[in-house]
Amino acid sequence: MELFFHVVDSLAGRKVTDETAWLHDAENSAVKLFNHLGTIRHLQHGTNLPIIDGRPRQYVDHSSISILARAAFETYLCYYYIYGDLRCDTTTKKLRHDIWSLGGLLDRQNATSVTTSQGISVLEQDRKVIARLLSDIKSNPAFDALTPKQKAKAENGKWRLDNSWVNLAEIAGFDTHLFRDMYSYLCSYAHSGGLSLLQVGQAVSINDQQYLSGLALQCAMILMSDFVLSYTLLFPDTRIHLEANAEMVQMVRRWHMTCRAHE
Repeated sequence: MELFFHVVDSLAGRKVTDETAWLHDAENSAVKLFNHLGTIRHLQHGTNLPIIDGRPRQYVDHSSISILARAAFETYLCYYYIYGDLRCDTTTKKLRHDIWSLGGLLDRQNATSVTTSQGISVLEQDRKVIARLLSDIKSNPAFDALTPKQKAKAENGKWRLDNSWVNLAEIAGFDTHLFRDMYSYLCSYAHSGGLSLLQVGQAVSINDQQYLSGLALQCAMILMSDFVLSYTLLFPDTRIHLEANAEMVQMVRRWHMTCRAHE
């Protein structure tokens, strides 16, 4: 986490131009991912509540840890699809970013509970940005290569187009079968599946609960390692932190190889 922090933080204060503004959201993805993983680390140490029914209540919330691990995975796969995909040129990455940005603004437009003058003003400003994004998307040469169905999804901000999360994991280089198993397990906790509730009932002791949080910790190590290597390719100036931390880099590369399909 220390290496992750320094790699991302080294770009603080960097001048952002109109041409590079879209890259700034990569940093926001880094912050979101870092916060998810930091919270996983915090929760793994256990939660202590005030005394209830005469007894202190202490537990390791492996359910929340698993849900956060799923969110972290999706955050990384979104980042990689937009910024890290080595098969794509900058034009395609910019198109993916614009579709993703459009989707977020359209989601806010669909919020029916906005009634304050400030909220209404924000939606009005968003509509101007939406119009610009739609223009940029349609004029992007990579847009012409999409199928009619994909173009319709792009214009509606459906940034994954035809891709499932498994497809995005394949793009990021994860072993398909291993990712599918891991992701399905984590989704069971997010959606209160039968397996998750079964394990909650069985994990009575702190040791059992910590054991069940182990998969999430492994996911965290994999995601941090993958992100650091990808981010330093996206922003070459940050590679100085890899060169200065040989021991950490060795750990990063070891975890990066976990779950890889072909490397």
